Amino acid sequence: MEIQKPQSQLPLYPDIEAHGSLDLLFNSLFLEIKSPLHCEDSPLFKHVGGYINYGHRKSQLSIASKKRSFHFDFWQEGVCLASFWCPSPQTVAQILHQLLSLNRNPLEVEAEFPWFELDAKAKSFLDGPHTYTERQWQYLDDYLREHEFLQQLHPVLVLARAHPQLGMLYPFTSMYSLQLSL
Repeated sequence: MEIQKPQSQLPLYPDIEAHGSLDLLFNSLFLEIKSPLHCEDSPLFKHVGGYINYGHRKSQLSIASKKRSFHFDFWQEGVCLASFWCPSPQTVAQILHQLLSLNRNPLEVEAEFPWFELDAKAKSFLDGPHTYTERQWQYLDDYLREHEFLQQLHPVLVLARAHPQLGMLYPFTSMYSLQLSL
């Protein structure tokens, strides 16, 4: 009688299976490149998700189910500056090492890795808090005018933006209301 080998739970990710989990794979890769980063297993996505906190920057990691691809995002001071998919965990580890532990300017990393592109919000954030906040006011102004279900908030936005103190705060909407944050 022939004993059948159990079918792989992660056929696209033999490297994750060999290490036991996504966080352990990345911790191995970080050791290889002598990075001080440490990936923690995600409490929500056991063994196939992870996160890294390093100072004022962080990243979350996960995998795709239909094709081999690693997802990572890049956060700085509570703002998501990038979110990408990459087929190579080694490349993801290198980029995260550059962004998190070496604290490199994200614009320099973007130039070095052409497929890694920061979004427009990221570029205004890197230009400073005034530019970032002003861009958000303009975005909301356009957004509220274009979406009928939120048009009633537009006059409130205009008044808040014109107010000297309120206009300096970061605006966003939640539950059909205008919110302001420091």
